[in-house]
Amino acid sequence: MKDHLNPTVSTKPVRVEMLGGLRIVTAKGVIDRFPKHRAAALLARLAFCPGRANPREELMDIFWPDLEEEAARNNLRQTLHVIRKMLTKAGVDASSVLQADNTAVRASLDTVVSDVEEFQSALNSDPASDPESAVRLYCGELLPGFYDEWILPERRRLEVLYLGALRTAQTRCCSAGKPERALDFALRAAAVDPLDEQAHISIMRLHAALGDPAAVRRQYEGLIELMHKELGEAPTFATEALVDEICAEATKHAPVLSPRPMRTIPTAHDAESHNEQPSFGFLQFFKPKRAFSYACASLALVALFSPLPFPHGPSADAAFHIGRQQADDIQLGRLRELRTRMTTSIKPAKAELCRIHAETCVALAEKAWNGWYGRDEALWLDRFSTANEDLRQALRWLVENDAAKAMQLSGTLARFWYMRGYSREGYGWLRQSLEAGSNIRSSARARALVGFAFLSPAYDSRARSACGEGLSNFERCGDKWGAAHALRHLGYIDCANARRDTAARYYARALRIYEEIREERGQAVTQLCICFLPSEKVDPKNGPFRLEAGRRSLALFRKLGNSWGVSMSLQALGTASADLGDHNAVHAYARQAFSSGSIGESAPMGVELARMIMERDNSKRRKLYRQALQKARDAGNKSEAACLLENAVSLQRVDPIASARLFGAVIELDRSLQIETGHRLDFVKNYLVARLGEPAFERSYKSGKALTWEEAVEEAVKMN
Repeated sequence: MKDHLNPTVSTKPVRVEMLGGLRIVTAKGVIDRFPKHRAAALLARLAFCPGRANPREELMDIFWPDLEEEAARNNLRQTLHVIRKMLTKAGVDASSVLQADNTAVRASLDTVVSDVEEFQSALNSDPASDPESAVRLYCGELLPGFYDEWILPERRRLEVLYLGALRTAQTRCCSAGKPERALDFALRAAAVDPLDEQAHISIMRLHAALGDPAAVRRQYEGLIELMHKELGEAPTFATEALVDEICAEATKHAPVLSPRPMRTIPTAHDAESHNEQPSFGFLQFFKPKRAFSYACASLALVALFSPLPFPHGPSADAAFHIGRQQADDIQLGRLRELRTRMTTSIKPAKAELCRIHAETCVALAEKAWNGWYGRDEALWLDRFSTANEDLRQALRWLVENDAAKAMQLSGTLARFWYMRGYSREGYGWLRQSLEAGSNIRSSARARALVGFAFLSPAYDSRARSACGEGLSNFERCGDKWGAAHALRHLGYIDCANARRDTAARYYARALRIYEEIREERGQAVTQLCICFLPSEKVDPKNGPFRLEAGRRSLALFRKLGNSWGVSMSLQALGTASADLGDHNAVHAYARQAFSSGSIGESAPMGVELARMIMERDNSKRRKLYRQALQKARDAGNKSEAACLLENAVSLQRVDPIASARLFGAVIELDRSLQIETGHRLDFVKNYLVARLGEPAFERSYKSGKALTWEEAVEEAVKMN
């Protein structure tokens, strides 16, 4: 329930609240029940930024992307009528709230204010002002229960702003000598991301400042229990050692009186009401370590933490208290620092630094594993691209020293290697990890086996056997998610080998398991695979089945906030529609792909290529191709640029010299991305050699290899 004591800084007659739930507050009452979900979503969109003109076409694409233009336009008119009727029934002059014409719709700036607007205004006011007013305005995440594509990034953005306000408030309380009040803000911030170890460290430091070493220990034990339950892992070694340091500091300042009852991370409701909660139960005491291990760990920790710009005093504690994404980025920065120090440290410390470095990579990869196909997938792919050398260093060490974690890390990274064009390298690491852990039977090995099969250069009997062994291991471990994961990949391999019927059976088995355990990411990608199932002929029964799977995949990926999945679902729907000869549907899905902005954000090609190939108007096809190339370039997406350039070479027939240059650029770009072209482009090369002759082709080919990928894209844009 929302906090009714939150300040309202505006006297406008209509206040739309979206933080923590949607409701409309007027002088005559509160509207918190809406006749239609779509009407509520549209009203929220309009009120999110009062005064902004929302083009009707934009609203149609957001709320009715699957409909033809006239049907979507009619739905928009009807939904606006529903909103006006609802406002009028509540005693509000609807014409003063909604302003609409033939081109756009807006919420009136004179009569409507939103809590989002007030929250942002509080943050943008004088920096010297009290940030607690902004904190009080944030009653929860943006529009819970709504999953329209525009909401997800805004929800995350506002959450980050809220965490920043909490950090500022916490820092000021520490500086003012109010550690108890600072602890309130620390607990609220930890409630936003309970698995953020740095947030727990921040809370422990405040307990230490209050002289309560027992509370520090209980907080850490609560973290152990939480991470074990949610992630199946323990806090890092560095965190454990830091806890001992914090406890020692707390003991120095401990009062003679008995310590206060422990306060732990609150729930969302408790974060608003500031109620105290009972402590987490005891799980285990710290396991004793050998003296030599402690000595090495001490050397490693001194080397690791001494240069970090984070003071250990409680007055600067908010520096540790950061959002989940910022915490992960700091961990990535520490990896580079560790790798640098490993080259200069003495042997015992170096070994411990290598271990900490490798385990940090494993921990970060596990977070990414839990985020694959989710809203943060693109962020993790970018992070791993930046930290690729750290991942290689960790794998080298783990293959030699810890085969189980080598398989865990390499299996987790299979999707990264595939999405970023490192399939050959990933296949090599998976092979080495599996050979090193040949006697181990675990979920980690099963994960590596499935990744090995997926990245195999050829989906042959060896790949299928590896995936089957992975399935057996997952089932032996009682891992239902893993079993569904392996079944889906078995279906993928059979589909690649034109065994459609067996592929469909594997997909069906995987989907049943995902639905049983309520795993939406797995459901989304499996429905996507089903939509891509090939049809040897137009089958009136199979076609609608594929389309339904594609629509479910699209809805789930939009809910998850994954732009790759949205793009691929649109491509699959376009492909299925093309198989049925429905060219209008192909064009509609292409329009969605462009309007949603998903094109240019994912390495696999979106449905724009299907539209280009189907487009009979050559000038229009070239215009669409230029748009796709420019989007890939502007997004800095080399993998998608490589795919587009390859198609540009295949489609270009006007200027063979320019095509030969582009061919050289494609080969060089594929090499830099470690993409294996094999014999895929042989027909293009043979065509160009026949047109130009061997010497002229070689000259153009070599000059093309010297182009940067951006220059190659620019040439392709001019050619088309």
